[in-house]
Parts: sequence; structure tokens; C-alpha cells
Amino acid sequence: MAANTNTNNEVEEQQNTNSTMNTEEMISQEYSTNTTETKSSQPITKETIISQETISGNIIAPNGDNQHVIINHNYYYNRNYYNDIIHGANQIAEQGDTDNKRDNKIEGDTAKSLKEDLAFEQRQQIAFTDTTLEDQISTMPSTEDEIATWFYELDDYEQHYVFTTAILHGAPAHIISKQAEILYKELKQYEITSYYITSSQAPAEAFSILPKQHRHSISHLRTHTHTLMRQSNGVACIYWLDTDNFGLSQFNTRVITFLSREFINKGDYGDFFFRKAKDWSKHRDAEYDYWLAAKSLGAILHIKNVQQLKAQAYEFAKQSSTVGYRRAASLLAGAYENEQYRQLTGNHNGSVLTIIDKWTSKIYEEQYNETKVQVNIDLGRTIAYAYSFIGRETPEIALKKTNELLSGLPIVDINCTKTLSSACVSTYISLVWSGHLRKVLHSLADVAEKSIDQWSATNNLKAREYERQQREWCIKNVNDAFFLTLAATTHSNGDIASPESYTQQIPTERIQIVELNCNIFISAIFHDDPIKNILTRLFQYAIVTAHVDDALSFLRNWAETVIRMHAEESDPQAELIYHSYTSFLIHLGRDIQKRESKWKQPGKHSSAISNMYRRHLTQWQKEGQIRNAALNQMASTVLQQISGH
Repeated sequence: MAANTNTNNEVEEQQNTNSTMNTEEMISQEYSTNTTETKSSQPITKETIISQETISGNIIAPNGDNQHVIINHNYYYNRNYYNDIIHGANQIAEQGDTDNKRDNKIEGDTAKSLKEDLAFEQRQQIAFTDTTLEDQISTMPSTEDEIATWFYELDDYEQHYVFTTAILHGAPAHIISKQAEILYKELKQYEITSYYITSSQAPAEAFSILPKQHRHSISHLRTHTHTLMRQSNGVACIYWLDTDNFGLSQFNTRVITFLSREFINKGDYGDFFFRKAKDWSKHRDAEYDYWLAAKSLGAILHIKNVQQLKAQAYEFAKQSSTVGYRRAASLLAGAYENEQYRQLTGNHNGSVLTIIDKWTSKIYEEQYNETKVQVNIDLGRTIAYAYSFIGRETPEIALKKTNELLSGLPIVDINCTKTLSSACVSTYISLVWSGHLRKVLHSLADVAEKSIDQWSATNNLKAREYERQQREWCIKNVNDAFFLTLAATTHSNGDIASPESYTQQIPTERIQIVELNCNIFISAIFHDDPIKNILTRLFQYAIVTAHVDDALSFLRNWAETVIRMHAEESDPQAELIYHSYTSFLIHLGRDIQKRESKWKQPGKHSSAISNMYRRHLTQWQKEGQIRNAALNQMASTVLQQISGH
């Protein structure tokens, strides 16, 4: 890497000097000066330290082609950058459907892409805090025979209301009622038209026998259809009684499976319902999300015809638009959910993951061919979005597949790579919002460790250079996902929470972010929760890959939160929180030193990374001397402990 200079000769001279610098000097210089990108033609060897430019920064291998790597992206966004993305996504989500803004184009602006992707993920998130009605849930039909008996005891309008709710589950109440009413009238007209064709009755007389508008009370309709109205993002929406606090309903899967099997054997009558579900999935209405219908259509096609499912998914994906990608993703996710249900009931055909894996292989097979970039990104974004849907119920599969997608990003066109990266990162945040914080953090830590420590032994220089670029992008995206997770899960009241709010243990399974009334990560550190160890790993990986400014900006904010509680509250709890956080910073510094010791070159001692960590703490110390004695004390304690270790 080269320092900023005023002439080309100075740049060239600096570059030549850097080729002989040791690792500590290079990182130290990067930390203390502004940098500019310069190209290096230095060959890759096993004897020299490498300074090689890549798409978004420099890679520095401390020991030639050693399997360990320090990656510097020159991305010093800090905490405010990530908070701004989350805040911007929330603002876009409140505006409703904005997908048209990105149709038919690839975004090169990473922040903008992330905001828009996360806005969509935010809109589809459900976070109820009310309790489910267990006594009423127990009365719902569960087997296929029970569902059949229940469905055919309903009157015509109620059946159409059930069909509409199943296809648009979670849509606003007035949309469900409106579409059920339209469906009811259209079907009656269809029946009368069919009757007229086979009778001598005049058309006017035939249509005069249309029934009057449905007149059942709402309470009667809710009781008979096992539905209820719940507030979602300030809008009254319709859900089945068994819907959990994350918007998931097993009953919806059972009903769609039942209706699909019934309509397959209903001839033209059944085709009418299939066409209706498909029309709704293509409809663009600001009042409800098209992906609801597309998801249900995927479940229907998975039962009816898997080949039609593949063809429809590809038709949506090849539209090269955000809406098309998400329609295809929703379709595949709905099919996957139905597949999981049918596996449980012993009736299974086809494999949705096989379809997705074949699409993924096309991305990797053609990643060097620039003429195929647009097609690859079409499939890649569809796949990433599909995993965000699939992961709501099966996060392990979704995270494993997203990690694989992230690790093999095609590095051909920078804008395409940024856009696909955004889709992958937004998938992780979506799963965090779906309650899978623990699994997401663990997955990010694993993929970061693999990218940093595991290198292939190929002797092909072009392949090795390409792999370096992929690893750099992978590390950058892992860090982005990690820092966005910190920003997305830190409660707005976390900075002013009282010590009492940290007394409650963190849920061991799904964590509902909206219920948090404190900083969950400070709480994890205080309670010695397993999240604490994963946090240590992720902060360590961020710091050793030269994202120290970003990492320390979050740690500094948490330190000030802890110090404020400690100063304002004469509570033993506040004292314990203060000491637990100080201890966390000490152990983080020691872990960085341990990792650094593994990268020592024979006969040399390199402490560049831990020096960067110490310099930030020294800065805390200096600022604390001026305006915050407690911050000075905390930083001094940490520095003393890690320096003497």
C-alpha cells in the first residue's frame, strides 16, 4: 500500500519501498496515514511478503503464501455508517413498496443497495408481542380428514375467504375481504356462464340469480374460519389462530396442501383457483406484498407439478428486476416449506434445494465469463433472497447455503459483485430479525475463520489471485453483516437502560429483538452467555482484517453506556456490569495477541495488530483525561493487563 503523495514519482518510489517493508511497518503506516490504491505487478512467491492490490483494497500475507492472511479494505465506516443503513432501511420500509426504484438495473452503491434490501426484509418481518390463544388453537383441525370436514361445512363465501387467507396470509384485513369478495363473485359468474352455455336461459336472466353480498358478522366469520386480526406494523392484518410471534403458521401449510390436492381433481374449477393464485403473485399493489401470493403459489406448484415450479421460478428470475428476483425467491421458499411438511407426513416429491444448488453451480461455472454476469447475478440474488425466506423456519440450512454463496462470489464486474454481496448480507440480517441471532453470529464467525485461515494450495497464479479477491470480498461482507447485526439489534433504549434491565437472562432459542429493553451484547457479556465468546471471535477477526476503526467504534459506544450506568447508579449490578465489560476488553486484547503470535515470522516479532488495538485504547485514555475520568480508568486498566500479559 502507498501513502498519499503529490506526484507519480513519489507514488512509484513509495510502492517500491513497500515491497521490502516488513508486515508491522506496513500496517503501522496504514493506520497512521491516508492511503491511495496503487497497482503492483509483484509476482506471487513463497519467499516474499505480498502487497497486492485487489478490488476493494490490499491483501497482506505475513509470510508469503502462508495460510494466514491480513486483509485491509480501507473501509473505515465506523458505527455511524452501519446505524445509518439500518435507520435508512427503516425509513424506506415505512414508505411501503419501493422495489420499482431498482428494477432493471444493477446498483453499484453498496449502502443504497443494503438499505433497499434491508427495507424489504424489514417489511416482511412479523414481531407480535401478544400471547397466542392456546384454547382456541386446540379446536383447529390438524389432519387432512379434519381439514376436509371443516372446509366443506363452510358456506361458499367462507370457503373463498379461507382460500384467500391461505394465499395472502398476513395481508391487510381489508385486502383479504376485498379479494375474497371478488373471488366469490367471479366464481359465481363463471358458474352461471357455464350454466348459460348448456341451457336456453337468457344471459340477463342467468346473471340475475347472483346471490346478494355476504352478510355474516365478523365474529361469525372469524370463528368459522379460525382466523384473527392482529396489528402488524400498525396495520390490521389477517392470520390463522396458530400464527406465532414471528408470523409463522403450520396451519397455513396444511390448508394450502389440502386445497392444492383438492383443486388438482376439480378440472376447470380447480384451474380457476390456480390461475387466481398466479395472478395475485404477479399483481403489484401498494397495499399488500406480492411475495405473499408468490410464496403460496410455490407450495401449490410443488404439489401440482415440480417442472412447472422450476419453469415459473426461472421465468420470474430472468426478469432482471428486484421484483422478479423476490417473486422467484418467494416461490422457491413456499415450495421448500411445503416440501418440509410433506417429508414429515411421509409424502414427498422433488427437491427444492436441488433446484437452488443447480442455479448456484451456474454462477460458479460461468464466473469468468463477463457475458454471463447479468444472468449469474439474476440467479445469485434470487438464491440469496430465497435463503432469507427459507431461514425463517430452517436457519441452519439457509445459513450454510448463504455461507457457501458468499464464499464463492463471482469477481468479474464490481457493481454486480456489490449487488450480490448486498443480497447475501441482507439475508443474515433478515435471519437476525427472525429471531436467529445466535445462529447468525456463529455462522459469521465460522465463515470468517475459514476465509482468514484456510487457503488452497493451488500453484495456478491466476486462480490464486482470484481466490484472494473472493476471500477479501467474503471477509468484507462478513464484517458488514456483523456490524449491521450490532446496529440492528441494539435497542434504541439500550444506551440509557438501567442496570435492572440487565438482570434477565437472554433467551436460549429465538430472540425477539423488539422485546429487548437493553443492549443484548452488554447483557451477554455480563451473564457470560455463549454469545460473548462468539462476539470475541468476530471482533478479533474484524480487527485482524484491519477493520479496527469499525470494531472499536462499537466497543467505545458500549464502554460509554457501561460507564454511564456505573456513574449514575449506586447499584451493585452496575458495578458488576462495569467489571465484566472491562474484563471482556482485556480478554479480547489477549486473544488478538495469541492470534498474532501464530503469524510470527522466524526470528521476528510482529505486534502490529495488537498495537492498533492498544492505540485506540490509548486514545480513549487521552480523551478520558480531558472529559471522562471513568473512560480513562477503564482504558488504563485494559492497557495495563494486556501489556503485561
